[in-house]
Amino acid sequence: MMRAYVGLMWFYPHPSTSTLLEAVQHVQAGVDKIVAATPVLGGTLHESTPARIEYESKSKVTVESVEVPYTFAEMEQDGFDQNKYEQLFGAIPNLTPDLEGLAVLRVWVFGLCCGGIVVAIANHHALGDGAAVADIATSIGRACIDSEFTPEAMWSSRDRIREVLTASLKGRGEEVDDSYGRHLRQLTPTISSGDEGLKTSGQVKSLQFLLKAESLRRLKKLASQSVNENGDACSTNDMVAALFWRAHARALTIHGSTSEYTYTGGPKDLRSILGVTNCLGNIIVLCPAYATKDLVLADRDLVPAARVVRRFTQSGCAAGLLQFIDAVENGAPDILATLRATDSPSTAFSNMSRMPLRQVDFGLGRLGSVQLRSFGTPYIVHAIADGAGGLLANTCLHDSMLAAYASDAEFTSYADQVY
Repeated sequence: MMRAYVGLMWFYPHPSTSTLLEAVQHVQAGVDKIVAATPVLGGTLHESTPARIEYESKSKVTVESVEVPYTFAEMEQDGFDQNKYEQLFGAIPNLTPDLEGLAVLRVWVFGLCCGGIVVAIANHHALGDGAAVADIATSIGRACIDSEFTPEAMWSSRDRIREVLTASLKGRGEEVDDSYGRHLRQLTPTISSGDEGLKTSGQVKSLQFLLKAESLRRLKKLASQSVNENGDACSTNDMVAALFWRAHARALTIHGSTSEYTYTGGPKDLRSILGVTNCLGNIIVLCPAYATKDLVLADRDLVPAARVVRRFTQSGCAAGLLQFIDAVENGAPDILATLRATDSPSTAFSNMSRMPLRQVDFGLGRLGSVQLRSFGTPYIVHAIADGAGGLLANTCLHDSMLAAYASDAEFTSYADQVY
């Protein structure tokens, strides 16, 4: 289980409500109906072995109201820079090494000083991922604007999710298999600051890159030329994942990496222990740690790297992650060495662009922007649609690695830095 909240934000520069209080009350009505339908959403996480979620049949989630001294126009001008607008983005948590007492679901309505509002929804990864946030937001929106909305309608487009969140979670005190998550606190310095073997400096900063529709078309054309002797071709998604993988590997090499960054997520979260695999719909590509310098650093096109990424995603990553989990369950003393030895992924690309985030409707007027709250991890990339056929990709990097990305000719030929 990834110990983090997954948060999405909807910006309304000219809301239909007159005051912040009215907006909060409007959203709260929808939240109340959804939590009544699925009480686990109002539950609380508790640290134990295994971890657990406790909730009551009358669980409640209170919408948090926050006023921030920013205008929609200035944030839009800065590309919604998450480093700059701390009172807004910083209010939404990301990494959570400790689980005790954390809410499963949190909802905010931020009031901007220009009169605009922002609705933010975050669920903990113990319950679900970004697709879960999208589904919860969609249902809250429907409940806000449709007086005929009934609990039975919730999750109607995803029967398996409804089964997980309603039928499978019965009673109070459901367990979350966290067999290696409980070791995560000792990994926290690695997650937030990078492996000690890396000669990096400064703070980890959030970054966002834009891959315009034209860049994706170019990558799609390359992918169409990647058919191998078995008739298998890389997807555009494989190409984008390989692009980030190679840029990250080059950046690490420039800064004297003696080891690998490693991905600390895995399949043993609440969904998989209930017998449901990938039911929440993120398209996640895990990139291997065993890449050769020739593959990553040579001056060649992306196709060979994309083929490795595709092959690893289809076969290698599952075995590596299972080896890692087994090693940790058996008390492996050196978590990082175990990650490297099992070839656990060095980067992860999570493509959430197919989620209908811009179609979520809270009944608050015309939508201005949708943003993803960045994780604090320098090796996970999350992408959502930019609304114009491209991708907005969020990640984090150390100050000292920013120049490596900015000077990477291949990467910058496809991606523009937003902030």
